[in-house]
Amino acid sequence: MATGCVGGDRGSGHPPDGSPAPRTPARYITQISVNTAVKKVIRRLITVVVRRTFPSSPIRSMIAAALTDVRFTHTGRQRPALDGVSLQVRAGEILLVEGPSGSGKSTLLRAIAGLAPHFTGGRFEGTVHVFGADTRRAGTAELARDVGLVFQDPETQAVRTGVSADVAFGPENLGVAAGAIGPRVERALRDARATHLADRVVTTLSGGERQRAALAAVLAGEPRILLLDEPTSQLDGAAVAALDGILRD
Repeated sequence: MATGCVGGDRGSGHPPDGSPAPRTPARYITQISVNTAVKKVIRRLITVVVRRTFPSSPIRSMIAAALTDVRFTHTGRQRPALDGVSLQVRAGEILLVEGPSGSGKSTLLRAIAGLAPHFTGGRFEGTVHVFGADTRRAGTAELARDVGLVFQDPETQAVRTGVSADVAFGPENLGVAAGAIGPRVERALRDARATHLADRVVTTLSGGERQRAALAAVLAGEPRILLLDEPTSQLDGAAVAALDGILRD
């Protein structure tokens, strides 16, 4: 169930920066199969994946993320990027949000991850809960254990020179035992179909390779919610098919 507007004031027809160009609010596409999600290759697409890593059986009844009347206006902007968005995502569900550039899709992901308002400056109203935790009250380190976000531009996500070292950065910061980090890195690289990149230097990677490395870095943290911002924008057909397998896993 999703209501509200992503990008601009409802019914205003104007973008958040006030320019006269018309805009179309992002729209939600919910409860579709993984295969359908991946085959629909849209460059301006973000994906919310609630992974099936839960100990109890009726996982689909669990609310993984809930947004209630969320409004967010970036600093220096007059119109909100998110305007009255209410949304629930259940465990095991895949949610796609489709819309043109600047329609608020990335801001929506940042709100779920807690980056808005903690790191993204602006005015925030409403509530976002991730597995029951209010993102405005929970610390970002706590939220990072449950939510992993692959940014739209993977070049901005790497923090270390080598791919393997960068993939290990997340588990290290989460306090994972030293002996468990290596296996996590190997598993994440394998799941992201990026094992062949393990010994590469991040700056030598192509755009598609950087997306795979960034995905591996997020998977290594073993988040229960996986947020992907335009995950196929730099991938070829074979890589998109590989992403299908990743989401199925």
